Amino acid sequence: ENGHVVTYTVVEAAAEGYAVTYSEKSVKLDDDTDKTITVTNTRQVGKTTFTKAGSDNAILPGAVYAVLTKKANGKTYLVGRTPTDGVLTEKAEAIVDGAGYLTQQVKDEYRFTTDKDGRIELVLPVEEGTSYYLQELAAPENYYLNTELVPLTVAAGDGSQKAGQVDQRKYQLEVTKDFPDEVANGSFATFTLYDENMRQVGEPVTV
Repeated sequence: ENGHVVTYTVVEAAAEGYAVTYSEKSVKLDDDTDKTITVTNTRQVGKTTFTKAGSDNAILPGAVYAVLTKKANGKTYLVGRTPTDGVLTEKAEAIVDGAGYLTQQVKDEYRFTTDKDGRIELVLPVEEGTSYYLQELAAPENYYLNTELVPLTVAAGDGSQKAGQVDQRKYQLEVTKDFPDEVANGSFATFTLYDENMRQVGEPVTV
């Protein structure tokens, strides 16, 4: 203007979960030629693969999980199972206790099930101050429910992140009590099962 060279710089306030790139950050208006700056917003997503196994080293299909996300504002949400443009973005506010465990029934659209290879593959938005974790809702047949929460690592542009969890296999133990002939009918005995660390397993059984 008036023979002076004027430099203009464009800065966009990026929307949450998007990265901003510019065809060029600044332009000089030193002639009568129009200038153009192209601003591109790229969704920041990451992929993580969760694998479910048993204590007997079996790969476990059929384990059911909820995927939860805790936001920077302290609120926790259930992540929906149906993706939008390949990304799991649908959310519903979750009811959780102080440790982050769900205290509500979970609808089918928020339940994820391990596939035939025992896996759940998740493509999730990467947002500042947001974390993700899994809670098992139903264990495969013949396995105990694992009550530990599983933290997930999700990094923008990274599809190599992995997580896993092991369920303890259920085994059947049959105990038969032989009463001596001289013992009257109707006698009974009570048995208590302990593990290798002498911790009681289940409730005593009377036969």
